[in-house]
Amino acid sequence: MVEVAIEGTITIDDAVVAGVASEAAEEVEGVHAIGTPSVTRAVAEALGAARPETRGVGVQVGRTEAAFDLAISVERGYSIPNVASQVKQRVSERVLEICGLTAKRVNIRVTNIEKAVHETHAGPYKESKKEDLR
Repeated sequence: MVEVAIEGTITIDDAVVAGVASEAAEEVEGVHAIGTPSVTRAVAEALGAARPETRGVGVQVGRTEAAFDLAISVERGYSIPNVASQVKQRVSERVLEICGLTAKRVNIRVTNIEKAVHETHAGPYKESKKEDLR
């Protein structure tokens, strides 16, 4: 197959790039949530005036690179510096892979520490393996 050069531009909307960054951050173990919920934001999302996948992600997109500001909540028991470092790495990788943009800067702001989804008063819930029952 012969590839023919066709003139034109490809523009990726800032909200798309922010959505990719948000999904990438959510993939990291220890990230409880992206952004901090607010009543105003919830109403805007319900009315379609705001996109939930971009909550907590600020982005500035250039021609070949992007800069990010992410607000995250970390699950209790995880190292905040380790989780933040992994988020920076994952966002950088995914944005390059999916959008073809280099992450020039990824700033992380930890806004809260949350209980894990399966956490009880006795501590984090851990599933038992069959070997543990012997």
